[in-house]
Amino acid sequence: MIPVAFVGDGMMSWEAWTAIGQLIGAVGVIASLIFVGIQVRQSVRAAKASAFQELVSSIISVNMAHIENPEILEVIDRAGKNVALAPQEHRLYVALVLSAARLAQSAHYQCQLGLLDKSKLESVVYNLIRHLKTETGKAVWSELQQRSDAEFREYVSSLLERTDTYESLLEPRRSGSSPVITAPAEA
Repeated sequence: MIPVAFVGDGMMSWEAWTAIGQLIGAVGVIASLIFVGIQVRQSVRAAKASAFQELVSSIISVNMAHIENPEILEVIDRAGKNVALAPQEHRLYVALVLSAARLAQSAHYQCQLGLLDKSKLESVVYNLIRHLKTETGKAVWSELQQRSDAEFREYVSSLLERTDTYESLLEPRRSGSSPVITAPAEA
């Protein structure tokens, strides 16, 4: 404790020391808030990166399963060309479309939460759109869209309107040709 003799006669008063202490405390609080803000921003970036990585891992897993099983690729190709599928193939393709839809819904939800950018969302939903261009995909979507939230339905519908047919999606594009997904027409 400071002796009373030092607190007067041109020396700093107790009030001055209190004010200095409060100022130092306020600076400490501000510095802490800045630090917390930086940490939150880094956490959000990490969460976004993690969410996207999980999504990409899911897509890669699905694609690898297709590559490792040529029969699945054949069913996808035949469904895309609207060739009649055997009952077992039809069930398999319906399951594939439902899986793509759930993955797309998950990506859309992550976008709503701010964990996924719109551009990344479109690249994920594109796989679903490709399947929804088939006759089986259209039938699955007519049922599934009734159980989907309105924003997801509208988003998928807008992409369906902006994309080519299934077969044209599979054809390689020459440089200078029009993109597969085009900008929506001005209303």
